[in-house]
Amino acid sequence: MGKPAFMIVGAMRSGTTSLYASLCAHSQVKSARIKEINYYWKWYESHDFEWYQSQFPEGFTGEASYNYMLFSDVCSGRIHADFPNMKLIATLRNPVDRAYSHYHLQKQWDPLDFEDAIAAEPERLASLDPFSYHYTRKAYLKRGEYAAQLAPYISLFGRENILVVQAEKFYKERQSVLPRMFSFLGLEPENIEPIHLQAVEYPPMKTGTRDWVNFHFKALNERLYDLIGEDFDW
Repeated sequence: MGKPAFMIVGAMRSGTTSLYASLCAHSQVKSARIKEINYYWKWYESHDFEWYQSQFPEGFTGEASYNYMLFSDVCSGRIHADFPNMKLIATLRNPVDRAYSHYHLQKQWDPLDFEDAIAAEPERLASLDPFSYHYTRKAYLKRGEYAAQLAPYISLFGRENILVVQAEKFYKERQSVLPRMFSFLGLEPENIEPIHLQAVEYPPMKTGTRDWVNFHFKALNERLYDLIGEDFDW
């Protein structure tokens, strides 16, 4: 029975699985029983803290539950109560591409095409239990509101305890990004081969749709850059 030394809090469809697998390839890091424990989102009220600890081995370990980002207003306080000095990692992808990738991953549960799904999203989410999987599957645009989701973590843990990784940079320059993560977590430098997981293939987004979604996220992205002090040029 152990306890986490780090948490990858999101975002969904932004490389969290590859990032977690790459971190766990480091000789000092041990993986949890499952990557997405989701304790502070889904199981906090029905499972005790001892159950949560049982998901980890002894030693340097951590988890990666991307719903901690979407539900940061609740999860951040729960995590802070148990681990006030937790090291947090957020990998963020262009929210336009993230939303489209999310849609194609969840398409089997959605009868609408992408354009209709994002148009209907506010009304759909308003009618769903926020802690249900139906809500998480249909939050295509909501999951890309990164500034609002990171703000509670920064307020509680401090910016110095949160590493924000641009997903596109991680995809292309993993050998330069991984040392930065190792340093952030206090791990010894180690030359490991980044783990690449196969991407889901789907048709390109329609140009008019991309223009609309880009416009939707323009101001939201600017808020993110102001919050984290870094511009990802999305």
